[in-house]
Amino acid sequence: GPTQRAALLRQLTGLADHVLATWPDNEQGDTARLILGDVALGQGRYADAAALFEQIRSDARKLDARGKTAVSTWRQALA
Repeated sequence: GPTQRAALLRQLTGLADHVLATWPDNEQGDTARLILGDVALGQGRYADAAALFEQIRSDARKLDARGKTAVSTWRQALA
């Protein structure tokens, strides 16, 4: 139910926060940024999502992150 989903979301974001704090300058940190950005996007926190996606450094994830930044910015403009 909703309580279980909320607990799982807290667990996911807690892990992502830990990974980002531990490995901010490598691919693991970028994975955490993508996760946190996706959560923010899903919660309607478009500016937060865009800020996280814009911080992605990894070449392998940069194109995906730029697309998600554009989606975040577009949704914020529509809100």
